[in-house]
Amino acid sequence: MSVVKLEPQQLETRVLKALKGWHKPASEAGELLDDLLASVSTNSAGYPINKRATTNELLLKCLSQLEQQSPELAQVLRLRFIEQKKLWAVANAMAISEQTVSRMQKKGGHHIAEIISVQENDKRLSHLHELEATLPPS
Repeated sequence: MSVVKLEPQQLETRVLKALKGWHKPASEAGELLDDLLASVSTNSAGYPINKRATTNELLLKCLSQLEQQSPELAQVLRLRFIEQKKLWAVANAMAISEQTVSRMQKKGGHHIAEIISVQENDKRLSHLHELEATLPPS
């Protein structure tokens, strides 16, 4: 696994791509978030699981966190990407304009990227402390 530098705008773009590819087998570059420490998952035997499943699992956890902060943004993302509703259908269901749905979708992606960034930084710090603990005292 390579170390990825997290640029906020780039991560936000990757999150939205990953959400758009929710139901796809991940044929396009950038559709997955499997290179992030926050997405590392293994099955009970310790083997890596499907990369799309890993990405979707990470996104679901982040959506659950987003739901605590902003239920409306989480609902927009769930309807648009997990339930594959069209922009106009989400707008009608939520009684808001299509432009508002589009703005909320972008804002939701931004919040998911922030959540992932915090998780990623926490995992990196934890990993660093684990490595430091293996070093002999100076």
